[in-house]
Amino acid sequence: MSDKDNRDSIAGVVLAGGKSRRFGDGGKANKAAAMLGGEPLLTLTMGRARKQVRDLALNINQALDFPLPDELARLPQLPDRPQIHAGPLAGVLAGLEWAASLGEPVTRLACFAVDTPFFPDDFVDRLWQEKDQGEIICAESEGHHHYLASLWPVSLAGDLRQKLEEEPGLSVRSYLATRRTAFILFPEQDFDPFFNINRTDDMAEAEKIYQRHFVRI
Repeated sequence: MSDKDNRDSIAGVVLAGGKSRRFGDGGKANKAAAMLGGEPLLTLTMGRARKQVRDLALNINQALDFPLPDELARLPQLPDRPQIHAGPLAGVLAGLEWAASLGEPVTRLACFAVDTPFFPDDFVDRLWQEKDQGEIICAESEGHHHYLASLWPVSLAGDLRQKLEEEPGLSVRSYLATRRTAFILFPEQDFDPFFNINRTDDMAEAEKIYQRHFVRI
């Protein structure tokens, strides 16, 4: 399937609604604002994700304390449902319900976590190519499953909403276990393409990866 067909059927959401509990100062620091390659982590992740999908939205639950570039600031910002406190799954649900509101031809939602900014340039295309392997397609690298680096059918919005209403603390892993989920291996390279920035200490390694592999000389 062509790149154009992919973009016509896939929307995306950048998940930045978490409270960054493990990221410095007892979770008071805003991970999305952490500087990487001279720009906020959120700006970098959104800019890279925007190139891979037809429409992009941002799942966030607090006001940004830094400006986004105009082309990103105009994108929809989706808070979690007030009655649902389910961590990352609440963000996925917000994205699915928004994607469903777009109507045809959007049928799938690609999820990008704000703290895994190094996903490949063809990340969505590679998941799309394996869409028949399961309902939900997730990335795998270096022996780890990346539940939020994933492609979801928009038709799961109702089921996920019901599950979260019944079990507000449901984890991503537990929900995926209830669906036909496939994990697609992304081959090893000089760095983990799904390197996860959890703590402030991870920023130094992230900056090394960025300078070595993403700076255009």
